[in-house]
Amino acid sequence: MKDVTLLELDGYSREEVVLLMNAVDCGLLTSIREGSPQFTKELLSCGTPVVSTNVGDVAEQFEGVEGVYISNFDAKDVADKVNLAIKYDKVKLIAKLKFDGGYYNENPQ
Repeated sequence: MKDVTLLELDGYSREEVVLLMNAVDCGLLTSIREGSPQFTKELLSCGTPVVSTNVGDVAEQFEGVEGVYISNFDAKDVADKVNLAIKYDKVKLIAKLKFDGGYYNENPQ
């Protein structure tokens, strides 16, 4: 596994968060409780792979979506999923979002 640096998004401006979400290799959400986390949707809309615990509607929202990894709360499982996510081809995910109409296409053909 390559060296990993964790960044907490607390204290960054909204503009900086947008830049970070586009620049990172993956995003990690390890919440215990959420409804429908916006964080995971925003990451994916940036073409950034996501690792998330099975919280709120994450598993339902992203079922079958490439570049999304659902983990349990075990540290090894989270680390394994992060390793998969940082190896995922971000260019492929961005191309899928751009050219296949994205995962959130409200008007599928």
